[in-house]
Amino acid sequence: MPTKDVPRDQWPDFLEGFSRRHRAWLTRVDQPGDALSRGPSAEAPLGSVTARQNGRDVSAIEIAFAGDGSVPLRVENPRILRVQQTGDGAESGLEIVDDDGLFTRVGFRATARPEMLDGLAQGEIPK
Repeated sequence: MPTKDVPRDQWPDFLEGFSRRHRAWLTRVDQPGDALSRGPSAEAPLGSVTARQNGRDVSAIEIAFAGDGSVPLRVENPRILRVQQTGDGAESGLEIVDDDGLFTRVGFRATARPEMLDGLAQGEIPK
């Protein structure tokens, strides 16, 4: 699966757009040591992926799930951010590498180009 490095100075804007494009998509996050309380293979609707900044530098990336009220997962001291893509260029996930070289992977159950979808995901419909 092809990956594309995201330039560091573009991380906040890229992640904001990524979150908008993929909000409520069923998502799995794999972190080193299976540190997730929800388990390494559990899926949940994506809420957002956010760059936390200390001045102009990104000090952490937070991954939040929609509507579950849990504390966002946090990758401290990220050094590399890559977007994973399918052969036709659709975004299929993210790789975040921290300063220790450990990978956190964010992946979707199904992949499609957002423009090919027909509207709001179930989690986006106002109640």
